[in-house]
Amino acid sequence: MNRFSIPQRMMVYAVLLCTLLSATPVFTAEGIDINHHLGHNLYSFFLLSNLGRDPLLFQQFYNKSSGVEMSLSPNAYRTLEMDGNHIFKVAHEVSFTERKLPYKVSLSKEWVVLEKPMKATANGTVLLHCRLPLLLTAAQLRERQDAFLAANLEKMRETLTRVWDTVESSSTTGCLYGNGEDNVIKSKHFYILCPKGSIAHIRKTAFHRGNVTSEKDHERIDNKISTFIQGVVKSTSSVYSFFTQPSHARLFEVIGEYDPAVSTVTFDREDNTWKITYPSSHRCGRDYLYGDTNKTWTSTIKLRCSSLKPTSEENQFYWSFNEVKQLCRYDIEIGVREVCEWNLEWDNLRVTPIPCVELQ
Repeated sequence: MNRFSIPQRMMVYAVLLCTLLSATPVFTAEGIDINHHLGHNLYSFFLLSNLGRDPLLFQQFYNKSSGVEMSLSPNAYRTLEMDGNHIFKVAHEVSFTERKLPYKVSLSKEWVVLEKPMKATANGTVLLHCRLPLLLTAAQLRERQDAFLAANLEKMRETLTRVWDTVESSSTTGCLYGNGEDNVIKSKHFYILCPKGSIAHIRKTAFHRGNVTSEKDHERIDNKISTFIQGVVKSTSSVYSFFTQPSHARLFEVIGEYDPAVSTVTFDREDNTWKITYPSSHRCGRDYLYGDTNKTWTSTIKLRCSSLKPTSEENQFYWSFNEVKQLCRYDIEIGVREVCEWNLEWDNLRVTPIPCVELQ
């Protein structure tokens, strides 16, 4: 499915709607200024594929009055995409994260005719007759989201809770370990994450003395830390010893601790993110933003969409750590495949279909 950002959308319409057969402004259907509501809409061109064999769909498309809602089942349409030159093509294949969904759209009284160039091997063009939709307002979007959450929130929370429990059971000690930042800042920072225990940031300075300048020395220290934390998580007793022995305190800082009251899977509606919070008693030192020296570190685990499957035999998960010093917070992103479909359906609440048919 092709979705356009605001600048792309305006450019595409400027090019394609030059074949408009009416003098009525396209973007003022029913007197609504599109610029006022543009941020709530993602547009997709839909080619109605069964119009001749579906009397109800035919009736809705051609004869329903303005403002009436039209229902589109997954088998009622094919999505129309653009190539680099804004030429229409039919998207025949739908990937896992772009599966076809049912839609509802409120139709306006405005119609346009668009020119759809044929493939390079064919001659001529095909005309598309499209009925423009009414724009989705912020209030309508909120209603869609409310209904979606009422139907799906608890089920998804239960699913992700089971997934998170699986993360804990992926190793004999219930802990993960590894580097979380080298892909971002080209400098390895190592962590130990125990879903029902603590999250620790390993202090690299505890594993060397003096300045480290050469790449070879950095590699040697990284290997030393990697070997050490692998030894820490090899057994439950060694994990317990690591977190409780005073002699180990200089080796790490606790940036999050499991709290059954708050360390549960929750949904942040504002940024469409599934989160798990791990507070800690570890002092931040100073908060650069507020100057509060009593503030403590908190880690927020964000379960993100990932099409990559964990390598179970090696107990590998895909994660990244981002230290937000100003807020005394670590943002930890972990790739979870189950989030992909949720994101797809949540994002599609904003999609406004533009239904079209080919003119013979």
